[in-house]
Amino acid sequence: MYIAEGVKGPYLSMFLSLHERHKYWHVGLYLGLAVLTLLVYGQTLGHDFINFDTPTYIHNNPMVNGGVSRANIYAALTEFSASNWHPLTWISHMLDVELFGLEPAGHHATNVLLHLLNVWLLFGLLWRMTGFIWPALIVAAVFAVHPAHVESVAWIAERKDLLSGLFFMLALHSYVEYLSSHRRRYYFLLVVFAALGLMSKPMIITLPCVLLLLDYWPLNRLSLQSGGWRQWVRTLLALCFEKLPLFALSVFSAVITLAAQGGGGAMRAGEHLSLIARFGNAAVAYVFYLEKLILPRELALFYPHPGHWPLTDIVGSLFILLMITLGALYWARRYPWLLVGWAIFLGMLVPVIGVIQVGAQAAADRYTYLPSIGLLVMLVFGLREMLLHFGLSTKFVSIAGATLISALTMLGVVQASHWQNSQMIWRHSLLVADAAYLQVIGVDAPPAGRSVVGQSRLVGLSKPYLLLARAYDDDGQLELALLHYEQSLQLWPDQAETYYHLGLAAAKLGQKQKALAAFDQAGAREPDNAGLLWNLQRLRQFLDATPDDL
Repeated sequence: MYIAEGVKGPYLSMFLSLHERHKYWHVGLYLGLAVLTLLVYGQTLGHDFINFDTPTYIHNNPMVNGGVSRANIYAALTEFSASNWHPLTWISHMLDVELFGLEPAGHHATNVLLHLLNVWLLFGLLWRMTGFIWPALIVAAVFAVHPAHVESVAWIAERKDLLSGLFFMLALHSYVEYLSSHRRRYYFLLVVFAALGLMSKPMIITLPCVLLLLDYWPLNRLSLQSGGWRQWVRTLLALCFEKLPLFALSVFSAVITLAAQGGGGAMRAGEHLSLIARFGNAAVAYVFYLEKLILPRELALFYPHPGHWPLTDIVGSLFILLMITLGALYWARRYPWLLVGWAIFLGMLVPVIGVIQVGAQAAADRYTYLPSIGLLVMLVFGLREMLLHFGLSTKFVSIAGATLISALTMLGVVQASHWQNSQMIWRHSLLVADAAYLQVIGVDAPPAGRSVVGQSRLVGLSKPYLLLARAYDDDGQLELALLHYEQSLQLWPDQAETYYHLGLAAAKLGQKQKALAAFDQAGAREPDNAGLLWNLQRLRQFLDATPDDL
């Protein structure tokens, strides 16, 4: 197996000397990152479960809510569930149920702990690889508190983001240790952590490509400075050969994921989209993620897919992406972190960018959890270079960094507060994603100028209306539930599930005829659903035996 000589280089040697010199006070930096993380996410320990995916993942999933058992672990390893194969994620939820039951506080605490571990590992990794402590600290601090990451941490069903992120970080640490020590056991750990990460969420299938980018910078294993293009190509091929086991794991994970999502029906929402529409959405989504990471405002749990974006949006997005890419390539030799950070951001988003459309969303904040690291590295190290160029004092840089992190922390606290329960998160999401929502609930003039995914009333918005209606229904607020069921049906009138629940809510309110009509509509839309038809028959028999005024 090919190992580059002198791989420790100046960066790793600098890290070792810095770490030895600061072995006491650097602990305070880790504690500071923990305080920042808890400032944003400590509140989630008092939050409830969310009715989007969480019933499928925990409450109504016998494999999980039965706790840890040999049968449940075997099922997690051998079966597709919720259109996914991520056995370690299922096992982690089983452990939570075993330890905390179905009380949400413990489940939230696990998510917060996993996120904190990822923050610490990211800081240590960047410090070790680059030798620069303050840029590494700022990247880790922003990663800890950024509002776009709230979805991955505050939503228990997104445990898979945090768990795959943990193994991703451990794999990177193992890789650096392997190059530093030349001990094969660390390569073995690299492969093991990669496999465990893929068994948590297949998002990290790009790991071997990320390692190749790190070989270029900051590990300096792939350089054009000496030997010319032929030597560079030979070195690149050797580095790719070195990572063959990781590429094999990624291919296996991609195949099994496509089988799980195809068999579970997760791709049906995108079946009607042409390849051009998918690539168009991908271009717009990249710029959308850029905007949300640089200016984190109007973040929502669900951004509905518009079907087809206007040509001007697609062309404008492609132009922005092209200009940044050309700039990163132009400055690659002098400022290699620009190219590496940008390539990590673009590359790690590839599995979820929408070319293979899964679900009805155009984009999702949770998809930025790991890819955002590339952009943060690009921006923070670029800012460091700019500050050095202009000769700004350390005091000024410290104040600017503290101000940025404080502002993002406050925004993170506010964003996390929206996740208190299902009602709050869906009301907030509809205020962001549907410009007409305030009119729906009786407010005359909705705010103007919302920069959201899709200004028109989209079919995809029917899902948030349905889930908010279910939340109102569960809390006994039946009039509000009916209003939102009806809005969901206005956007997508072909939903048997919505008619069914609307009928139940109408029956509870004593609106017998409305309930019967809704049940008829539900049955007409799924005439082959034996379970639904049996339930509807029993409900009709009950209503027929009651007075008209209930």
